[in-house]
Amino acid sequence: MLKQVITILLYLFTPMLFGQSLINMKHYSVQDGLSQKSVHNFIQDDNGYIWMSTWNGLERFDGYSFYNYKTYPESPIRISNHRFTKIKKSSLNNIWCLTYDKRCYLFNTRTYEYQDLSFSTKASPIQLTNCMYWEMGLPGRRYTE
Repeated sequence: MLKQVITILLYLFTPMLFGQSLINMKHYSVQDGLSQKSVHNFIQDDNGYIWMSTWNGLERFDGYSFYNYKTYPESPIRISNHRFTKIKKSSLNNIWCLTYDKRCYLFNTRTYEYQDLSFSTKASPIQLTNCMYWEMGLPGRRYTE
């Protein structure tokens, strides 16, 4: 009798034990607040925020809401093309942004402002011991972050 009860319990509870998902995934879309449906690149910063490059600017996700960062006519820095193709976190937790037209901007994650570096991105970065030097554009002018 005891053997039959154990067998019945195993049959009842086995699907519950093995039916659990190991990964909980949620898909986000424009309906959830994302400003553009195509995300080209994403990173996570030191504060845990997820940053995404879209063709409608830079997006930040805090786990609950999406925030879009782009420039407007009254902004001191004007980005004519908000099609970001690649982003990279800097050593100071700022974000390097590369646009579709190959212009490079630095986004300050503390002030939420862009800095126009006005460099050409044809050269490759040179890795040094303690920092990254990006040799882009004007001779003798380097931007270190």
